[in-house]
Amino acid sequence: MERLRGVIREIRYAVDQVDRTPLYSPAPAKLRILSCLAEGADRLAARAGLGEGCELLCCLPFDRDSYADDFANVESVQEYHDLLQSASAVFEVNIDHLRMPTAYAHVGQVMLEHSDVLMAVWDGCPPAGSGGTGDIVARARRSGVPVIWLDSSAPHDIRVMLGDYSCPYSPVSLHKVVGSILTCPTGAQLAALQVYCRERHHGANLWLLHRAFLRLILPHKPKGLRPSLDPRVPDYYVAAAKALGLEQVDCPSAENCPDWRSTIISPFGWADNLSIYHGEVYRSAAVLRHMMVLVATLGLAVGFYWGFWKGLHPSMARDLGFLIQAAALWGVILLARLNRVRRWQQRYNDYRLLAEMLRVLRYLHPLGIAFSSLRMPAYSGGRLSWVTWPFRAVARSLGIPNVAMTRDQMRHALVELSDGLRGQVDYHEATRGRAGAAHHRLEKAWLLFFGSGIAATLVRVGVHYCQVQMGGRLLEQAGYVCNMLALLLPAAGAAVFATLSQLGYEKLRDRSTGMARQLAAIAGQVDRIVTDLDAGRDIPYDRIRELASDCRVLLLDEVADWRLFAAARSISAA
Repeated sequence: MERLRGVIREIRYAVDQVDRTPLYSPAPAKLRILSCLAEGADRLAARAGLGEGCELLCCLPFDRDSYADDFANVESVQEYHDLLQSASAVFEVNIDHLRMPTAYAHVGQVMLEHSDVLMAVWDGCPPAGSGGTGDIVARARRSGVPVIWLDSSAPHDIRVMLGDYSCPYSPVSLHKVVGSILTCPTGAQLAALQVYCRERHHGANLWLLHRAFLRLILPHKPKGLRPSLDPRVPDYYVAAAKALGLEQVDCPSAENCPDWRSTIISPFGWADNLSIYHGEVYRSAAVLRHMMVLVATLGLAVGFYWGFWKGLHPSMARDLGFLIQAAALWGVILLARLNRVRRWQQRYNDYRLLAEMLRVLRYLHPLGIAFSSLRMPAYSGGRLSWVTWPFRAVARSLGIPNVAMTRDQMRHALVELSDGLRGQVDYHEATRGRAGAAHHRLEKAWLLFFGSGIAATLVRVGVHYCQVQMGGRLLEQAGYVCNMLALLLPAAGAAVFATLSQLGYEKLRDRSTGMARQLAAIAGQVDRIVTDLDAGRDIPYDRIRELASDCRVLLLDEVADWRLFAAARSISAA
């Protein structure tokens, strides 16, 4: 017991030594001990943690009354109930006793997913089966969770393990482990995180050029295909509650919603609101940039031909046209520079990623499922951005759900998951329709512009031939018009094609088509499980976990893939 308390005391000291000035709250750190309250080491750790002022969270393999039947005597049962009374949250997995080995394996996985550090009192023997201490330690090392191993065999050495690395326990090694978990990002990643924390809520978004562009090219029907030009931005907390399916909860603000809903709604709403805002800024800037290239071409045409056609002094027309061209080209450079400095696209990508990770967490948390970060695709180099830090902070704040996984609770959580998946299906169906229509119309537009440019060039050849044969002021002016059209129409086609390529409507259409299909398939599986529950059939918890894992992988891999695709279409690089 004293050795355990000493390790916990040293962990608290290490946490207090972490530099919290950039981003952490000045309030004292809150340490939590997560235990399944099995007889022996689990209870020793629970009592040691409570003795050092830690919160106690309990994860039980069965319902609390059935679990008590497994203990040896009255004193053990009383100790168990006393510890439950001291716990701030108890998650009862509620697995059938006939599946005891599986139950302990699932409880171990739940505890591992919700832990920053695993303390293991273990004899060091290889795992004898699923769910034992050796098995949980092996899982922790594979998943990158640090392990503090207190050897239950003499001479009771303590070691610190992380992956394949292992070293004797010392305050220095422990402080390194704690620091690697809690220390804020550094360099550019810290700067990006600080920018995120300094962001403000935008009550209005005046960057409406992309929406106006879509309204120009999209048909009036079906209804809802064309975006609104209303610049007002809804309250981010209310919008987030609606997006997460929690608008019926009596939580009009973060201050009077003290449970886990407030913990997830506020950060999701903040990230979602900011990603929408910066996405509109980035897309509008992209449209404006290509329009400026077209305006520069128009200035060139004015400089060469307008004076001859309208009777202006040639030098006046030339100066006016070249001024227009110079201003437009400077505008292109300014937009590219502003995007690089203001990081519109990067902020949009990062904030969208964080919002979607929190959306997934909202639906998995009631099932007792957590994940620490996003695994990026292999072709990205496996790099993680700063978004992992605030996401993990939210997941850590949530802790474990304070519920018993009864049939009704499981059904309620699965219905919420199904509703969330159906909402995403509707979103992707709408996006597929909008992006598909935009791609189709822009595809036709750039082909039409290039075809018209070719036609204008051929007409110019005919006009030139007639002018040589017949002469006349009218044919000369017609030649100037044809020259301008032969210059402007292909430039307009190139601008449309560049906009189509950079905004990625085709990719967006194909992505949303595939996502809608796959999400609908998973929602159908969830609905079938709900039907089985209504019919009184027993549903293994591992089936729920497997299905939830499929949801997480699908949603987050899709976000990571889109993030990499969007990054390749930077305003600065395009």
